[in-house]
Amino acid sequence: MGGGENIPTSVVFQPIVDLVNGKVLGYEALGRLAGREDEGFLPLANEAKAQRRLAAIRRQLQVQALSKGAERPPGTLLFLNMTMGQLADLRVFLANPDAHPGRIVLEIPEGDTRIERWQARLQEFRAQGVGVAIDDWGVGTADPLRLIQLHPNWLKIDVALVRRVGHDEAVDKLLDLLVRWVNPETTHLIAEGVEQSEQIMKLRRLGIRYGQGFALGRPSSTWPVSIDIPLPSSRRISLQLQPLALLQVLSLSDDVLEHIANEQEVLAPLFRTVVADLAAWIGSTVLDVRVHGIDWGQYVRLLEHHFAQLTRGRLDETDVARGQQIARAHQRYGIDLPYYVLGYRKLQAEVAKVLRMQQRVDLAEMLRDLFNWDISVVMQAYQELLDRDSLTGVLTRQAFWDGVNRQIPDALQQNQAWAFGLMELEGFQTVNEHLGHVVADKVIEQIGTLMHDLMAAQYLVGRLGGQAFGLWMPHREGHSVSHEVARVIRALKQFQPDLSMAVGTAVLGPDGTTAEALYAVADTHLLRQRRPKRRHSPS
Repeated sequence: MGGGENIPTSVVFQPIVDLVNGKVLGYEALGRLAGREDEGFLPLANEAKAQRRLAAIRRQLQVQALSKGAERPPGTLLFLNMTMGQLADLRVFLANPDAHPGRIVLEIPEGDTRIERWQARLQEFRAQGVGVAIDDWGVGTADPLRLIQLHPNWLKIDVALVRRVGHDEAVDKLLDLLVRWVNPETTHLIAEGVEQSEQIMKLRRLGIRYGQGFALGRPSSTWPVSIDIPLPSSRRISLQLQPLALLQVLSLSDDVLEHIANEQEVLAPLFRTVVADLAAWIGSTVLDVRVHGIDWGQYVRLLEHHFAQLTRGRLDETDVARGQQIARAHQRYGIDLPYYVLGYRKLQAEVAKVLRMQQRVDLAEMLRDLFNWDISVVMQAYQELLDRDSLTGVLTRQAFWDGVNRQIPDALQQNQAWAFGLMELEGFQTVNEHLGHVVADKVIEQIGTLMHDLMAAQYLVGRLGGQAFGLWMPHREGHSVSHEVARVIRALKQFQPDLSMAVGTAVLGPDGTTAEALYAVADTHLLRQRRPKRRHSPS
């Protein structure tokens, strides 16, 4: 082991994870002092430096990493930190017919200034299929020339930048430019030091696909193949992006929109290409999604029409309607929101890249804000679909209680009276038993239609489960929950005479100041009319 027997070493492996689906792409080999693996590399480095054996220890660790790394799951990559002195040992290893060089990635320190020497040394390894990564990008010079000269397959963004994502506008802009500048087909970005689950969505929104860090998996001697990624809800996505989108649309002046419209000769053929690429990516990607029943020709025409209209020179309600149409199509085909957004970002980056190559930087910048606004519209449409009960069109139980909980603090602060109504169908069980579930579903669907008038009045209406509904509205003398429900009951009896509704009410303030308290009071009032078979509390 190169004379390093007096220093016991071990190698652990940290997963590098796809931030979209949680699948493990590969593992970085990390050297440790045996028995002190949780303390990082520093104890081993200090011991090796004290004995002036650092170079020998690095070679020893590489041998261990290559040997033990051969046990990793098939198809995954092995990332190795590399110095020039270790290339000879790697050459010997690759002479083994079982070495699989195409699954090895060499990590070159970003701060190493010997670019020309690395270029020459790496040629033979590239020829064998070995990948190249620049490590710790951003901690040194972050020189774009290195990317041009080394053509890395992977670029690992240093933890110092990753920690500031979402907190430092300059860092966000830098990484946004990096995502747009590199070719996503040849150079993939990996964020190092992902230590909090909240960073995952921030990185994905920037277009950074892969990550490594304690939030995704600690270094160990095991081989996880997938990571349970704690993703924020899509509700948070839309809420966080909406203010940014509003600022972007304000920058889209009449002159800017007119300028974009006058560039159709350039944009039309470009959009045909990138839309076709987007559809192909959705159809052939390795992401773990279920795209079903899709007519690809119709889908491509939908997107082509959307982008042609988007760049026509004005923005109005038809743009919002098209965003909703796309969201509904994606819901029908099983295309998830993060999946589409990632594909859209690829399209956006490709358009910007082509226009910059054509020296059309001004047009690329104009389209950036237009694209970002468009994404936010589609996101909002997705969210509305997620928040709506598929059968009735009213809010889902979670969306309803979320809305109530958002409004209660403001109502209390402004001394406003609001009322909660808990409504349940009476006679529904008879319909279910004698006419079947299909007819019963039609009845529930009709109830939702009747309640749309309440939603048009800006009241919150939600399906709390089964045949139970919730209503949240301002409380005024002579205009109560019971008054509104009576209107629904009258309309209900016109097509289902045997059905009615039981209702329990509670008023914010006198009956409680939390959603849970209001529900309990309304439920008690409802029990006086009938005993509910199921509970639908806010919890």
